[in-house]
Amino acid sequence: MDRVKYYAAHRVWIVGRGEMLAMCRVGIDGNHRVVSMESFDGELSHTEWLGGLIITDGVYAFHVSSFNVADMKFTSASQIRRL
Repeated sequence: MDRVKYYAAHRVWIVGRGEMLAMCRVGIDGNHRVVSMESFDGELSHTEWLGGLIITDGVYAFHVSSFNVADMKFTSASQIRRL
């Protein structure tokens, strides 16, 4: 089994379901596929805090850096990268 990397963000938007999760951790396997998603309310071990927004279709996930979470808007500095 591939090693799973965990990333956390203020918000996770699940495309296709129109669902927005707050304070969520996403597990990504070695093939860049989403293997888990869970909400949290405390410190998480073995998790990289990205902040901002993660967008997923349930298979792949992307992090949006410099995302304005308060206004839920992209900024001129926003960049998207695949996790």
